[in-house]
Formats: sequence, C-alpha cells, structure tokens
Amino acid sequence: MVVTERCELYVWGSNYFGQVGNHSLEDVLRPMVIFKRNAKECFGARWSSLMLDLDDRLWAWGYNEDGILGLGHGVEKQQIPVQVDTGGHHIRHAAGGWKHFLAVTLDGKVLAWGSNDCGQLGDGSTQKRRQAMLTPLPNGKVAKAVAAGWYHSLVLTEDGEVLGAGIGMSTAGGSFSGARHMGRGGPFQQVIRTGVHAISASGTHSLALTKSGTVLSWGGNDHGEIGNGTLEMQPVPVAVAFDQVTIAAGVHHCMCADEEYILQVWGHGVVPADDHEIDCPARFSVLEPTEIRCGEGAFFIAAGEAHCLIGGPEGEVMAYGQNIHGQVGNGSTADAGVPQEMMSGGTVEIVSQADRLAAAMKAPKEDYGPGKDPFGRDLYALKDAAPLVFGPPSVKYKGHRGNSGGVPDLMRRSAGVGMQQDLVLHLA
Repeated sequence: MVVTERCELYVWGSNYFGQVGNHSLEDVLRPMVIFKRNAKECFGARWSSLMLDLDDRLWAWGYNEDGILGLGHGVEKQQIPVQVDTGGHHIRHAAGGWKHFLAVTLDGKVLAWGSNDCGQLGDGSTQKRRQAMLTPLPNGKVAKAVAAGWYHSLVLTEDGEVLGAGIGMSTAGGSFSGARHMGRGGPFQQVIRTGVHAISASGTHSLALTKSGTVLSWGGNDHGEIGNGTLEMQPVPVAVAFDQVTIAAGVHHCMCADEEYILQVWGHGVVPADDHEIDCPARFSVLEPTEIRCGEGAFFIAAGEAHCLIGGPEGEVMAYGQNIHGQVGNGSTADAGVPQEMMSGGTVEIVSQADRLAAAMKAPKEDYGPGKDPFGRDLYALKDAAPLVFGPPSVKYKGHRGNSGGVPDLMRRSAGVGMQQDLVLHLA
C-alpha cells in the first residue's frame, strides 16, 4: 500500500479476503486507487488493511472472521473500507497482526481488539474483543506508536520505552525470562527501558531503532531474521546494525537503510538474484545485514510476507520478491528476483538534509522547541510532528528535489510551502 501527498491510497496484491478494498476478491496486479484525497497513513496486517484519514479516523477492511476488524458485524470478507468504531477517539498510529489490531489515540492511549488467544491485546486476559477498547499501560505510560507480529504486540512510549505483550514474551515480546510462553494472558511489560525512536514487528520477531541509529533485533530466528549471524532464538534485543534511519520487519526477513540510502537486508529470500535469474530471488537465508543494490538506494522501506517495497532517492517506488498474488505490483505473477520500478520517478519526494532543515525552519518559531540536527548543531524542531528522515548532505545528493521541501504535512503547511502531486508520504 502507498499513500501519496495527494492523499490517495494505492493498494495491490493478494485479495482473497478483500484486503485490497475494491469490492472484489480477485488479486490486483498493479497499484489501484482505493481512497481519493483523504488518506493519511496506511498499515498492513496479515490478511487485512488499515488506513488513517486526514480527520484521524481509522478504516479497516479484509479478513473479518467473527467480527475481529471491529466494524460491528461478522461478514468474513470485508471487501470495501469501513470506519472502525474507536469510541470517539481520534487516532495517530495503528498496526495489525495475524488477527489482532492496535491503535494509538491522539492523547497517547492504546486501543486493542481482535483475537487474544495468546494475550496479544495486553489486557491481562485471553478474551477476544470485537470492538476497539482501551488497554491500560503500566504506570500510566503515554504511547507514541505500535507494532504487531502474528501473536505479539509492541508499544513505543513517548519517553522511548518499548513495551510488549503476547505469545513468546521470552522471544518476540522481548522479556528477559526464559519461559517461552510467559506472555500468555499477561499485561504489557517492559522490553527496552529507554532510548528508542521507532519499532517494527512481523511474524515472531521484532525490531527497534534507537535514537542514535542502532538497530536492535530479537525473537524467532528460524530463517535468520534476527540478523545476528545465527539461527538460534534471540530472547533479548541485540544490536545488529548501526547508524541507520529507518527499519522494516517482514515475516521472515528484515530491512534497514541509512542516511545515504544504503539498504541492508537479512533473513530468507531477500538477496536479489543475479542478472541471469531475475525471475526469482535467491532462496536461502542471509544471517547478517547484507548490503544490496536497488537503483540509486532506499529512502522509504516496507517489508511484506516474502517481498520488499522500496522508495528510492529519485522518487521511484521499487519492489521485489515473491509475487504469486501480484504483490510486487508489476502486472504479473512471476517472482521478481531483483528490485524493479513499479511506480515512476517523482512519486516519492526526496530532498537533502539541508533542504529539509531549511524548509522546517520557515515555520513559526512558537511552534518549535530546542533540539539538535544529525550533526549535533542547535536548531528548532517541531515538537509534535513526525520526525524528519534525513537524507544525505547536499554535496552527496543528486536526486529529485520536490517543492515541499520533504517535510511532514503539518510543517509544510506552517511554512506555507505548496503541495506537489503524486508524492508518497507512507509505504506499508
């Protein structure tokens, strides 16, 4: 899924449960518009899709067995987006697992609903919820973001702490206990004490990106998805990469990229085939972060079950991997062994660090608070906006420069910089 700066939502790929949202159950082989001019962010679940609109309302569609999407009915295959009843709460972030869902309200509370057989809703029970309900966090913590694996959940708090709930709290949930199923029915508990900037989860493993750019990984490791050079389960977070700015966890693989758009991947089936085998990715596991070539590099990244989505520094969107349902978006169902462009250059807006900071500084000073840029210099940074994903310094940057300066929408409006069409804000 892709959300553009025109606030359009593009979706493609597997559609057996209606997760594309086009009132059909047939797979979609190329990106198609599902929402026009009202999408803000998108979030993929195992067989379902979530979208946040400009009014901070949450929408859901796809797999809805026994009403787990929280839509108020039990239609198994929800083929068009329907607004989720969040009890009047406005939403800032969301995530979906195999059959459960999480959302963060604007005031930092956590909503959780869906299946709860393994305690993944973090409410201390194993009772299924068919409606989005508040789940308390320890000591009144304020949530910033959420992530979901198949049967576990993560919460990132405003002070950089990571909390976990669900099955395998000794693995995917990150508990320091040795009991593999300790999380069954328990409340959210601490995984990482502080210092985390972003989280991602999928399958039975999790990732965290610290404020200093270190990638932490833990959980199930049957295919090398931890990235620590082994196939052994990793019960506690371990550092696997440094100086990174973005992370993405897929079911059996992971990705990260640094400020110079260098992409690293690890896990199963993520190393592109050579030029003689472009129809199939290499079918083996890579046990440590491995640099790969993908056009001019990676600025935005997202990971699916067995495919990867990459927003490049020329504004293009690329994809590769398993493609049996058209999830690569290139119009075929043949696996793609190397990253290939499926949305043209200029779709994703990429600018340099200097351009981003210059645009950010145009906004009213009273909206800002003290902070530091990546080089340790003083600046003013918008307190509540999404963090800037800094590109390389201007001397190294040779790509597309968009009109908006590449800053989040709130900052762009404050700065009085105009909108540009067909520019991606979010990949999922």
